[in-house]
Amino acid sequence: QYNLKEDAFSSAKVFLKNHPKSHIAHVALYKFYLDAEDYNNAISSMKIVTSSNVLEPYLKVKVLSDFMRFVQKNPEYKEILLEVQPAESLASSSRSNLEWGQYFLEQNKLDKALEFYEEVLEETPENLAVIKTVAKLYFQTKQYNQAVDFTTDQLELFPTQLELYLVYGTSQMALKEWNQALGMLEIGLDYIFEDNEVAVQYFNLLAELYKNQNNIKKSKAFSDKAKSMQLKL
Repeated sequence: QYNLKEDAFSSAKVFLKNHPKSHIAHVALYKFYLDAEDYNNAISSMKIVTSSNVLEPYLKVKVLSDFMRFVQKNPEYKEILLEVQPAESLASSSRSNLEWGQYFLEQNKLDKALEFYEEVLEETPENLAVIKTVAKLYFQTKQYNQAVDFTTDQLELFPTQLELYLVYGTSQMALKEWNQALGMLEIGLDYIFEDNEVAVQYFNLLAELYKNQNNIKKSKAFSDKAKSMQLKL
């Protein structure tokens, strides 16, 4: 089996030598290089494949998915993944909306990621992890009114989720609706059940909101709570 693999590797290299502009050869070479731990050549082949406008989308997706798995195990190559600019035809491939959402989120292409996560939400409207991601993306893409409306609706279904209160509060703060933000965040205080980073952010946000309202006493109280909790983490 090893000899067969070596023969296939050699054949692919010979084919590329005879057809230097070939893209299909890099589909095979990428995997051979990766298995041989020749990562520089593997990355070069991967970039050729994923940016190709000649290859079938499923081939590009196969290579890109494989490289994403490689990066998960070898995070020092994460920056390489961020450099990848997939061809437009990739978007019409059979890869799932969730996988594409995660991919564009990893690349910090938030508007594109949001498009796919909204599709996932239509498919699985009660997926709490997706709901939280969509809420954060509305805020991160500065769609503050959308973030407020969305989290308000979702909190009717998931009233104990602090992350949704946080997005609501930060969005209302961006809209300078201090009282609206405070009203909802005060309700959410009942659902802080443990010491964690989310709770620290929650207290810090309340501290900032009360400071903007010139309620220095309450602002300091929540700021002190955040600092005290942070020391426990």
